[in-house]
Amino acid sequence: MANIGNTLLKSIKERIKRGIDANDAPAKPLKGAKRNYIPYDRQKTQKGLQPIRDWTYSGHLLRAMKVVSANENRFVIGFIDDRSDKIAHLNNHGTRMFGISPNDQTNLKTAVSDAFRSLIKIQQI
Repeated sequence: MANIGNTLLKSIKERIKRGIDANDAPAKPLKGAKRNYIPYDRQKTQKGLQPIRDWTYSGHLLRAMKVVSANENRFVIGFIDDRSDKIAHLNNHGTRMFGISPNDQTNLKTAVSDAFRSLIKIQQI
């Protein structure tokens, strides 16, 4: 199950890096806030990043996303620290990025069928 979970995790991370939300649609663009500091979209642009919701400003949020538990029946994808979990939770209210998209489901089905086929081969030996 951990291998299947890691396959799904890789699919989710790649989708988020491309700025695609959990509905397989382009994520909403970042908006500049009217405050006394440089807006987040401009900060990302100055750093050489795209001004889109892709969780790549520092990369910590994507690095903190892991398969946090797995056994023979299920796996859980989550965040390894509370701060990242809270940030992802808040970010998901604006644009749902953390979740399984239709393309992620396809990748998951492929991983499950591949794992099942390899299990069948092992049992036939």
